[in-house]
Parts: sequence; C-alpha cells; structure tokens
Amino acid sequence: MTERNGTSDDVCKDLLRNLKQGSSLADFHFTLISASQADGGKVPPFCPKEVSSCCKNHCPKLSLEAVGHVLRTNKPNIFRCPSGFLNFALPVFSGAGDPVCLVGCGGREDSPPQSVAHLEKAIRSIQKILATAAPEKKKPAEKQSSLQALSRVSQEIDRITSPTRILETLTEALLVLFDLRQIFALFTPDGRNDYSLVGGYGLSRELEAMNQEDLAALFPALSPEGPAQQKETRPILPPLPGGEPVSIPMKSQDRNFGLLVLVSPTIQPDDLAAVRLLCDRTSTRLALLSQQEKLQKVSALSSQLLKTIDSFTQIKNLKELSAAIIHKATDLLQTSRGSLMLIDPSRENLWIAAARGMNPALARSLKVRVGTGIAGRVFQQGHPLLVTDVEKNDQLTFSPRPRFQTKSFISVPIKSQGHSIGVINLSDKRDKKSFSRTDLALLKTFTSFIAILLEQTTALERTRTIENQAITDPLTGLYNRRYLTKRLEEEFGRSGRQNFNFCIMLIDLDNFKAYNDLFGHSVGDEVLRKSAALIKSAARDMDAATRYGGDEFCILLPGTSKQEAKLVAERIRATIEKTAFPKEDRFPTEKLTISIGIAGYPHDGNTADALIQNADQALYRAKNGGRNRVYLFGTKSPQEKIVFL
Repeated sequence: MTERNGTSDDVCKDLLRNLKQGSSLADFHFTLISASQADGGKVPPFCPKEVSSCCKNHCPKLSLEAVGHVLRTNKPNIFRCPSGFLNFALPVFSGAGDPVCLVGCGGREDSPPQSVAHLEKAIRSIQKILATAAPEKKKPAEKQSSLQALSRVSQEIDRITSPTRILETLTEALLVLFDLRQIFALFTPDGRNDYSLVGGYGLSRELEAMNQEDLAALFPALSPEGPAQQKETRPILPPLPGGEPVSIPMKSQDRNFGLLVLVSPTIQPDDLAAVRLLCDRTSTRLALLSQQEKLQKVSALSSQLLKTIDSFTQIKNLKELSAAIIHKATDLLQTSRGSLMLIDPSRENLWIAAARGMNPALARSLKVRVGTGIAGRVFQQGHPLLVTDVEKNDQLTFSPRPRFQTKSFISVPIKSQGHSIGVINLSDKRDKKSFSRTDLALLKTFTSFIAILLEQTTALERTRTIENQAITDPLTGLYNRRYLTKRLEEEFGRSGRQNFNFCIMLIDLDNFKAYNDLFGHSVGDEVLRKSAALIKSAARDMDAATRYGGDEFCILLPGTSKQEAKLVAERIRATIEKTAFPKEDRFPTEKLTISIGIAGYPHDGNTADALIQNADQALYRAKNGGRNRVYLFGTKSPQEKIVFL
C-alpha cells in the first residue's frame, strides 16, 4: 500500500497509518483529497505509480467527478477508471474542518480477488476504522474557554424575556462557538403545529420560504409523539460535504417548544453534549416564560372577571343580568352567537333568558325539554360539551350543521351547589376557528362566577313575583285593596310629618252591572281590563291606581291638592268617554262612562276610613247628578267638564 497525501493535516496522516495496519486493505493504494483541492481542480492521481502514466490524461477529470459526488452526497462511491481499475471513494473529515475524501485504488476487475464485493467489504472495514478512531480532543484551555462561553450564553438567556430573542441568541452563540455550517430553530409557542423558523443561518432559500403548514408537514415528529429525527431534516438542507444534520428536541415539563437543527462536520461528542445541555437550559427558560405568561393571563382574566362580576352584582333584574352575561361570554370567547338558558320552576324545561346572534322571536318561543337536544343533555348530565367539528363528532345523534356557520360549538352547564341551573351555548367564533380546551376552561371559570348571581337573582325575582301577586289584582293587573290599605297608612304618616296634602279618588263604571248582565262576564272582564289600563295610563307615575272591588277603582294621589286632583280626574273621565268598548253600540246608553268622587287630606278626613267614606259620598253625588262627571267632597255641584285636546 502506498501513501500519496494531498493535505498536511496530522489527522489525515494518522488515518493513513491506521489503514496500513489493516491486512485486508493491503492490496489498495490510498489517496486523501481535500474539498479545497477538489474546488481548485488540483487532484493528485490515485492510481499506482506503475500505471499512473497511462491514466494521467483521464484520471484527473474522473477523480474530480468522483470526489465531487462523494462530497456532495456524503456517501461512498465505487467507480472504474479508463484503465480498468476498480476504485472507491468515501468521505472523511480532518480536524481543521476541511472536508476530505479518501480514494482507494484496487486491481483490475478481471484480476481476482478485486471485485465490487471486495471493494464494498473494504469500504465497510474503513468505516469501522473511522468509527473507532478517537476524535481530536480540545486542549484543556480551549475546553475551559468553551464552557465559560456557554455559561455566559446561559446567563444571557436567563435575562431575556422574549422567546424569539432567546432562540436567536442561542443559534448565534452556537454558530460562532462551534464553527457550524448551518443552524436554525423551529419554534412552536403553543406546543402544537404552529411552527416558525427562528435564528436561521446558512439555510437554503427553499427552507427560508416555508410557511407554518409546510414546516408542520416536514417535521411531523415535532408533535407530542416524539422528537424529529435526522432523516426528516436532511432532505430540506442543501448538500454540505460531510455535514450530518443533528436534531435536538427542545422540551421541558412535558411541553414541546420545537427543535434545534445544526450541521457541522467537526463537532465533537463532548461539544454536542454541551449543546444539548444548553438546549435543555433554554427549554427550561422557555417553559418558565410560558408559565409566567399563563399566570399573567390568568391574573388579568381574574381581575377582569372580578370587575365584571362586581358590575353584575349591581343588576337586580334577571332579564338585564342575563343579557349582560351572554354579551360578556360571547366577547370573552369572541363568538358571534350565544344563548343563556335557565331551568323553569318545574325543572322540566329550559328557556332562553338571553341570546346574541339569534332571532329574538325564536329565542322567546324556544323551549328545550331536559334530556333532549344538546343543551337539554348537557344540563341533565352536568358535563360540558366541546365539539370541534359537528360533522365528525360521534356524540351527536343528529346533524346540527345547518344551525352553525362554523363546525365548532361549546355548551357548558351552569352549576350552583352541585346542581345545574342553566346552560351557556356558544358557536361561530369570529375568526372562524374551532373552540379549544383553553376556551372550554375559560367558559367554565366564567360560569362558576355567574352561577351564584343567577341563582340569587332568580330567587329574588320569584320572591318579587309572589309579593306582587299578593298585592296585585289578577284580572286587571292593578294594585289590589290590600296594597291600597298599606299605602294609605304610609301616606297618612308621611303627610302628617311633612304637612303635605294628598287625595283619594273613587271611580265607578256607569251602568256596568246592566252591561255585564247583557253581554256576559267575558265581555265584562274585557271592559274591566281595558278600563284599568286606561285609568293607569291617564294617571300620573306617582299615583297608585288600584282595583277597589267589582267595577270600582281607587287612586291615591300623594302630595296633591283637590284642585290638582280634579284635573287628573277629568283627564281620566275624558279618556274613558272617548274610548270605544266592545258592543257598547248595542247598549241602551250607547256609551260606557265613569263617575268620580274625590276627597282630600287633611280637610276631608284624618283617617283612611273617613277619607274613603267621604270620597264615596262624592262619588254617590256624581252618580245621582247624571253620571259621567267628577264631584269634590264638600261641594254641591259637579266640576265643570274640561275638554282635553
């Protein structure tokens, strides 16, 4: 075996010495050719000396092609020269970083034992020698310097608060410290498939131009299933002599932040171990920043929710509270449609208390039986439902697709003290994306805040309803006699303390008994309801209109003199007179009218009984005086009628 070395590197000389010791390689002539020699076109002949003269015209060109192919593909190559010699070339690397190709020249193909199989065996033997050869070790001073540099990089990374800037700092530092040919980081902020390329150096235009979808397709193992392997990075990197891509996953606390990819023909195992440690440190920093960001978001959200809930506590009306809740829920999750459904007192049906993005008439009329439909099942089971694609969800026994503009919706039960009181339904995100588990967690947090408010407000509404029923006349909707008695007591006390006037007005429908007997109770009830509504609308907001009994009404007018009360009474009388009532054209008088009697405090009575009795006397005089008129207690003639325009 002869030695013809085209480089002066000591490592290359050590390699040739190691090859001489292999008895199975004694039949070969070896030449080391560097990439710089190949680039300059100065390739020494690799044939044996005794035959080199016949190859000098052809071998240089052939060897350039062979060496160039090996350096580009980083793979061994077997070829035959014009003289019939079988040769091979395979990549090796010098310690200086200049890629080197080893060329071995054997015998003729028709001269045993030289054959393609023989050359393949020789290549495997050489590769074993290369694999077991100890790499050049850094001097202690150089290693100490590298460690110190890595420590400074780590400290700098700990000071940076931007994930992108952290990765840029990491790639810049590694590029310089280890003389890398190529390096880049694939960063996924959300731990899913939204990749971005950060800190790239020496990259192909193809790689730099890739978008998130291309990167996600190219690096499928970045998903939680496992880290990317070298075979996934190699196809997209431009050929680099001897450069093998190394892929280092960046993970911390079961969170995937992406991948660091670097290419270097000379990086040593201990250096690579240091790089991995720095990547781990970087991943830990990214995890810490991610956790801090989450905590900040949670804190901001909690503060926002607390302010919202505080504003909700000022609302005492269930209708207003429900509207405020659904507006806040749709804004929180950025949706176009939503509804708040509450359970009715029987706990059999859900009704829509408030909706957004829905037809109001449909919302008012829609009821869902517990256990049926999406909301009914969510309420019954007490578990939220998150659907990312309605067309692919096995839980849906029907197709709700026509109801949604997008394929995703979310439905969450509202629970208080362990039992469901309603459901919030949201659909159609404004960005057209699907709902995520983050959205679900946010909505569950929101419902936990509002549950107690809804339950309290609902209870207050029911209490008010019961109280109103106790003081309200069911036929006319006016206050009843019980309420009048209570208000009179209050008004006597207030007016007595503050020396105020107030009046009582008794109203009676003229000839109503005959009207009721003639046309029946249903028509009579309709007349009573219509008269009550007219009396209430013609009275002032401060006045308390009540049904006193049968066809009689009573109005309490606080802070009002008898002359002022007379104007109100005339307005009410005129309103009734001008209004058409059912079948009154068939009534003998052809018109329904009212008579009114007025008594005032303190001149006409100092007690409720006395004041009502005197108002009743004034009413009696109005009736006897011809009906359809107003009498003040203490006067002998009816009040002059006022014409209201």
